[in-house]
Amino acid sequence: MKVLNLVLLISCFCVVTQAQILSIDSNSVFCGRIEAEEVNISAGVTVLVQDGTVFSAERITIEGDLFTMYGTQNKRAGVTLVLEATEEIILKGIVRAGDGYSATTCLSSGSGGDGGDLIIRAPQIYTANDLYGSRGGDGGFDGDGGDGGSVLIRGSLIHLDSPIPAFVIGGAGGDGGPGIHNCRGGNGGNGGDARSGGPGPQNSRNPQESDRAPNGGSGGPGTPNEGSKGNDGDNGKPGDPNGQNGTEGGSAQGGPGGNGHCGSHGTERQPHGGHGGHGGKGGDGQGGKGGDGGNGLHIMCHPAGDGGDGKRAGDGFGGTGGNAGHGGHAFFYNDKYLGSGGNAGDGGDGGSGKGENGGDAGDGGNGDPPGVKGDRGTKGLGHPGRYQLKGNPGKGNPPGHEGQDGKPGGWSHGADRKEGQDGEFSGLKKR
Repeated sequence: MKVLNLVLLISCFCVVTQAQILSIDSNSVFCGRIEAEEVNISAGVTVLVQDGTVFSAERITIEGDLFTMYGTQNKRAGVTLVLEATEEIILKGIVRAGDGYSATTCLSSGSGGDGGDLIIRAPQIYTANDLYGSRGGDGGFDGDGGDGGSVLIRGSLIHLDSPIPAFVIGGAGGDGGPGIHNCRGGNGGNGGDARSGGPGPQNSRNPQESDRAPNGGSGGPGTPNEGSKGNDGDNGKPGDPNGQNGTEGGSAQGGPGGNGHCGSHGTERQPHGGHGGHGGKGGDGQGGKGGDGGNGLHIMCHPAGDGGDGKRAGDGFGGTGGNAGHGGHAFFYNDKYLGSGGNAGDGGDGGSGKGENGGDAGDGGNGDPPGVKGDRGTKGLGHPGRYQLKGNPGKGNPPGHEGQDGKPGGWSHGADRKEGQDGEFSGLKKR
């Protein structure tokens, strides 16, 4: 068996690495494609990923921390991280893609970089922590903020330490940069998408303040989750003929819309006030479908299997709209304004929330006695995102135009699914 142990204090690997077991026992830097039957990152170890890294294995276990490179002035986007396994992925440490570059130093200008994406694919994904997307970088003078990174989970997501599954949310967009010389405030970046393929339901909650930009642009839409579907009962092991239960659909929340930056105030040389930026729309969230219950096994002349339960669907939560930027004031001199005021920004619309359908109940099998039907799954609920109010117009001659308040997000609930059917008597007829 080929085993590769990394035990140097700092190691850097930028090649295609192939081993049956890759054990990373010290702080390391990787780039390239990493292929192995197993990848293990030990507790207390920090692994930094450079551009273009994919970990591909049958099983991946991360007990330490795994991060990707942040964006730089020359390459502003944060690095994307891909974990893919054919069997399972276990995440006990922190796993996160790099934030985009913020162009906020005195030597920088222009737009902030996009946050890197976090992409995890496996049939079973176990995690001890919530999964957050990376933050978009802030814009410099006259620059827009970068988009937040997306978190894309493909597989059944299971929390290691709680019956409530881990929460998945896209990264926040970066702040728009300040305008100069009566320019508009910069637009913020879009919030990242979030897609969770695991069980739910999950409680709604906003991202932590450290993960949310105070200013930004439109929130990216949350993407649907898919609950795993329970299998029909197998051809029955003795004493175990019951249909399997489905799994619950996951819940998703759209990313928060960013806040528009205020317009700059007028100056003696440029007396007009700048326009305020618009608040971004909150992202849309859509819950996953509840899994169907499997049917009980038919066993003639013997006790039949009961039907499996359909499970609850996930809820969809619309993201909160972003705050509007205020218009800049015109230059004021000798008790009068010498230019026009900046227009107020519009408040951000709330995102839409959509609940999915619950899972179908499994039928009881035919036998003696017949099996009992399972319970049907309940519907997921849609929760509209909160909108924000318009900004204030700048003072001037004339003053800036009024903005518009945002609109509340839409919502729709899923549907309860069909009831199962009890099995029928299936025994020998009496003579």
